[in-house]
Amino acid sequence: MHQPDRSTWLTELSERGWTVQDDFFQPSFWEALRASKHQLKPQDLQVAGTGRSATFQAHSVRGDRIRWLEDDQPQHQPVLHQLQELRHALKQELWLPLSNQEAHLACYAPGTGYARHVDGFSHGNARLVSLVSYLNPHWKPQDGGCLRLHLDEGPHDIEPLWGRTVVFLSESIEHEVLAAQAERWSLACWFRRG
Repeated sequence: MHQPDRSTWLTELSERGWTVQDDFFQPSFWEALRASKHQLKPQDLQVAGTGRSATFQAHSVRGDRIRWLEDDQPQHQPVLHQLQELRHALKQELWLPLSNQEAHLACYAPGTGYARHVDGFSHGNARLVSLVSYLNPHWKPQDGGCLRLHLDEGPHDIEPLWGRTVVFLSESIEHEVLAAQAERWSLACWFRRG
């Protein structure tokens, strides 16, 4: 993992519950994500929804299509390795009981977003820390698609620019994806307990 000032982002995450960092990961992370994105065909992406297994529902709350990153896919290894390093740093520095992670690539078609929510499941939440990294090299303000964090002091919008990473506490930060006017790509990851 690229080493932005570790004390800064960990302090921000610990004290306010979220942090935004540019160029957070090593170049191999971004190269692997770019390659994974370019290898995907439309039929490789599945309709996203909410819930898991028996409680999964695809509906209009979110408009993205996703592809889970799997351990047995060689092209995903550089990404998963750096996410694992980050999980160990969070566990060591913030004493979080993190034992695994899950991650997927997400593509929002123009005109779609994701309604306000918290990253949890109604039958217990194993997700403690959420991460989103953006893969949009030519994004412009008029393209919309901001991640909106709903904070005590009011909403805070974050543009989905290439190389930008947002890390926040899964259970306490409500957020949404505002409708994008261009195709919008991201990696979403959740660091989990148990």
